[in-house]
Amino acid sequence: MTNYQLPHISPTDAVAALQSGITLLDVRKADARDERTVATATWYDPMAFDHAVAATLAKPETLIFCVHGHEVSQFVCALARIHGVNARYVVGGYEALVAAGAATQVIE
Repeated sequence: MTNYQLPHISPTDAVAALQSGITLLDVRKADARDERTVATATWYDPMAFDHAVAATLAKPETLIFCVHGHEVSQFVCALARIHGVNARYVVGGYEALVAAGAATQVIE
């Protein structure tokens, strides 16, 4: 059996990549979001994320995070990659991004 691992990025490297204007998706479930998100992130409801949404994503590179960097962000990452998006999920998710120094903003 082949062990396939989705492309991922450390929270520290993700924070550095944000300086270049990379696309960042917040795919935390609606009930798991608090009043803040990472600055510049666009939220997508992971329960409504489907092939049509994935096909609209920018093709260069997209970083994806959920709360902890497990199933939700990995699912969205895999779906985005099916549509040709160079996507990676952030190991440790939102909590790790904040701990690594990612700027946050209030969710409007």
